[in-house]
Amino acid sequence: MITTNQLKIQVSLVDTAYFVLGESRLGQGRLGNYESGTNKYFVLGQSRLNQGILSPSGGYDANSQWVDLASDATSLNAHRGAKRGNQPGEELEVGTMAVSLIGPNYDPAINNYIHRGVPIRVLLQNSVVFVGNIWTAQSSYDWSGRPRVTINAVDVVNKLSQTRKSNLLQQGFGPRVDDLLASLGIQYAVTGSAKQLGDYAKEDSVLNHLQRALNTDGGYMFVNRAGNLQVRGGNFDTTKTLPVSLDLTDGSFLMPLEVGYDSQALFNSIIFKNTIGSTETTIGPYQNGASIGRNGLAEADVETNFRFTADAQAAAQAMADKYAIALPEVKSVSIDCTKQLSKALIDLYQVIRISYYNQSFSLVGEYQIISIDHKVTPQKWRTTLQLIPYIRGN
Repeated sequence: MITTNQLKIQVSLVDTAYFVLGESRLGQGRLGNYESGTNKYFVLGQSRLNQGILSPSGGYDANSQWVDLASDATSLNAHRGAKRGNQPGEELEVGTMAVSLIGPNYDPAINNYIHRGVPIRVLLQNSVVFVGNIWTAQSSYDWSGRPRVTINAVDVVNKLSQTRKSNLLQQGFGPRVDDLLASLGIQYAVTGSAKQLGDYAKEDSVLNHLQRALNTDGGYMFVNRAGNLQVRGGNFDTTKTLPVSLDLTDGSFLMPLEVGYDSQALFNSIIFKNTIGSTETTIGPYQNGASIGRNGLAEADVETNFRFTADAQAAAQAMADKYAIALPEVKSVSIDCTKQLSKALIDLYQVIRISYYNQSFSLVGEYQIISIDHKVTPQKWRTTLQLIPYIRGN
């Protein structure tokens, strides 16, 4: 049994200790003085969501309390992470959360607190599992008139996908990430950058700009449990060996384990579609001849933004060699976390160790987590991890 002492599903409300302006308490500025050092600043605004305090530092006063919905919840599903695309690497997806409730307390038809943009988070044993903002809320009514409520939320990746920018400067990978993210009011960290990027004139979503920069630099990105975007450049893994966060070699996972071989994970001929300014140039194909002879041609087009052609040529050949072999691998694993809830607190791109044996081969190795799905009811907590092989220190 999952209890409300263990699981909390919370929405953010304005502290009721303050008088607020507006018809709804949610999202209003408080009427009073905000002290910052020796100065005081009057706080006023129609919406406190994404609004800074009126101060020289541009600080943000959350001044919020969290109200728990878990006692009315009947189920919760949450997803964070990336998927394997039709080219080397992973594609970051919008994180989603859906919670089902029964009862009138949080019916969006009458509750002004349940609407788009309101912060929402899921806590397990007081540790964050998911954080985002309400995107949609629906209610339906059974024969007795009792509401059945569904709240859907999205994480910060949704903002990246909806914000558009153009005319990016010629710069290094780290400054490019800063230019894309610094004005969005989100928490992020960038580490391990290596390559120089050219200018880029075309308009695109911030998410696509980041993915193109990562294609160029050779890295990846994800949103951690706390809701912070982590952008890791191409030399991150070569400078840091990640520890094993979860050891499942004791077989403490649910069967059947998804294990298989997929030739679509193999790419032995790489073409870069490299754009500088508004001009796209084709670089390649760069190929792994031995893999083509053994497996046939498996080609991929990758959008990049290299400043220097020599960097692009070297990176294309390295990519063709890196993805030239497809091997049997563990693709996903499901864990029953009901009796050991701490296992549900594992995070994206952490490393797990798994052992698996069948009639054809054995797999004992380490994998990185590219997506996490939680499926929760009052009786059970199941977590499913999508995986990619991890080469330590690489």
